[in-house]
Amino acid sequence: MKIFLTGAGGFIGRNIKEQLGSKHQIISYSHKDIDLCKTESVCEVLQGESFDAIIHAAQMPTHRAAQNAEGAVMTNLLMQACISKAAALCGVKKIINYGSGSEYARNRELVDVSEKQIGKNIPYDITGFTKYLSNLINESGVKQYNLRCFGVFGKYEDYTIRFISNAICRVLCGYSISLKQDRYFSYVYIDDLAVITDIFLQNNFKYNDYNIVSSEKWSLLDIARLVRKISIKDVAINVALQGRGLEYSGSNKRFLSEYLYTFTPMIDSINMLFDWYVLNFDTIDREKILYCR
Repeated sequence: MKIFLTGAGGFIGRNIKEQLGSKHQIISYSHKDIDLCKTESVCEVLQGESFDAIIHAAQMPTHRAAQNAEGAVMTNLLMQACISKAAALCGVKKIINYGSGSEYARNRELVDVSEKQIGKNIPYDITGFTKYLSNLINESGVKQYNLRCFGVFGKYEDYTIRFISNAICRVLCGYSISLKQDRYFSYVYIDDLAVITDIFLQNNFKYNDYNIVSSEKWSLLDIARLVRKISIKDVAINVALQGRGLEYSGSNKRFLSEYLYTFTPMIDSINMLFDWYVLNFDTIDREKILYCR
């Protein structure tokens, strides 16, 4: 397939291009060559190229360490609208987007939440609200799939703010593992997300949105203990707040009802990621790890 990929330099996009590049013709452009906030600029890329699909992984960050998160809301919504419009104008029939469990409003307990609950509680945090609205932007004749994740981890993620990579890097540097509060999460390993993206590229599914989460739920404290066990280092695990915070987990029953898929076990995923960081230890900024937020 011929695929236009946005955000190829980011965490998800980089992994997608690396893992699917041998199976598909994946084309991406730098910010200098395309303005994703202008429909005509996107059309210039799509016209005459006969793309089979678009994988939209470009997002301005809205996490706690992001600068100008409020401005990112407008940019991300505009990108989504322009890409959808350009796809419709240029005959691209399929778009794959990456959503977030925060679309369900994460200021409350989310326990095995299903896709049927979307819209019952409108999220008011920046990330959730933007992702929620993005999922409503569509054009006639274009099939859009929203692959909704409740936490993705793997190589190339920002280890200064992403918990699993942060824990691994801190242990490798001889620092204690820190977490604000223990919570249960439904994570998905980036390798699984890449494979599932390919599945959605090559197959047609009944709905537009799917929770892409592992069938396992892990608490952050248990993940920290697992990382410590794998490292064979007796480092401390510091938890700032006692008790357990709001759960953040989703149900994958909709996806598994249409496609039988076996997710990589968390233990295997973390072992593979740990080995990758060992091989790439020289790239870890010890100072950033020590003083990360």
